[in-house]
Amino acid sequence: FSRRERRKYGSMSTPSARPEPLAPVWPLDVAFSIMTLLCAMHAASTSAASRLWHIRLLFSGLALGLWVESASIHLGGTHCHANGVINISPCSSGNSVLWYVPWVYAAVVAAQRLTAGSAHLMPWATGFLMFLLCGPYEMQGPTLRWWLWPDADGVTLRDAGMWQLHADPRGLVAVPNVVWAVRERWEGFPVTATFFHFAFGWGIGASLYLLNNRVEISVLLGPALGMLWDPPLRLCEAVGISKMCAVPVLMALAVVLPVLLSSPGPAPKRQAPPAGRDVLLFLVPLICHPFFIVVGSLYPGTVSPRLQLSASAIALTGIVAFARAAGFVGTTSQPSTKAKRT
Repeated sequence: FSRRERRKYGSMSTPSARPEPLAPVWPLDVAFSIMTLLCAMHAASTSAASRLWHIRLLFSGLALGLWVESASIHLGGTHCHANGVINISPCSSGNSVLWYVPWVYAAVVAAQRLTAGSAHLMPWATGFLMFLLCGPYEMQGPTLRWWLWPDADGVTLRDAGMWQLHADPRGLVAVPNVVWAVRERWEGFPVTATFFHFAFGWGIGASLYLLNNRVEISVLLGPALGMLWDPPLRLCEAVGISKMCAVPVLMALAVVLPVLLSSPGPAPKRQAPPAGRDVLLFLVPLICHPFFIVVGSLYPGTVSPRLQLSASAIALTGIVAFARAAGFVGTTSQPSTKAKRT
């Protein structure tokens, strides 16, 4: 395949082998471990009244990562990660599971701060923050071969030699629904990937709002609620609208819908955090986003300029959004002299 074709179908399978990354994987292990440590420090620094809730949020993110990675690979054949420093199972690296801890924790906590007094906006804030935090990683990962998506025949990894619910002699093969979802790509990544990450976060945020911040059930089952965004995508395709067009339209609609919502309804049981600058929370995207901007710039022959530009734009938008949530933008409050938060 030409370089252009590799970028377009950046997840081509390789026979009898795990993905051979074009960029080293160990920096992911380091970056995600630091981000997870920051989230753990943040949870420990919260007030006694909410510390247990934040710790439960941390472990719920980890449990979600274990569940999603295992189910999507072994039940759906969706993808296959390159080897990390530690591997959970075939096609599931330790960093791919660990990522869920800071991803979920930082997005949920930041969304709570952004929606203080407007808790009915929690689903939308959580969805967009999860999209902004994961977007640069999701967009550049397949091109750098940190993981493989199914190829045009639905084969994720040939001769994989691993258990899958729907066994196929070719190896790890995606189920038809997954093949449909990831078929249309731009610069090597499925255009629906970031959209479903928004839906993923939207479901978690909606569950937290509807279930009065019951954290474990909201984080573990909330993504299923995000599948409410799947029928609109299928409807668009049914009327001849490609995913390339439907995804940005639906994302724009997701921006407008909160404005059209009526009365906010009852507030959750847990009180919103007080105003103040949250340094630990802001450090998570401040490590994540520059990391992926730099990684993209180190491989100009692999990561195309327009892919790097798009990922960088999302990264910078994410930094601004988290800066606002952490109290560094749009507020005149001074840094708190106390470490405790609620």
